[in-house]
Amino acid sequence: MSQTQLLELDVTADPGVLLRIVSLCHKRGIAIVSLRYDSAAAGGHIVLGLRGDAAAAGRAALWLDAIVPVLAVRPGSSAPGRLTRVIVPDTPARQSPPPLGTLAP
Repeated sequence: MSQTQLLELDVTADPGVLLRIVSLCHKRGIAIVSLRYDSAAAGGHIVLGLRGDAAAAGRAALWLDAIVPVLAVRPGSSAPGRLTRVIVPDTPARQSPPPLGTLAP
């Protein structure tokens, strides 16, 4: 079973921070199910929805916090003080994303 969690990250203004986050998740086998990035001159704020196996999902915050441009990692605001974890059934290995401009079912 996979676990989904929502994390909030405070990041520096480093232009490569999104690439580093996406690369880390890819290398660790964690799917990004949602990502919102709010940029400011002094840095930014990211809300990241992740899905992966239980072990990887449990360590995702530690791995993300080790990235230099990431200043802080905390649980998503939907559950203050706690990681949001939802058990979801595994999906087929490869599903094509919906075409741009359409909504996924």
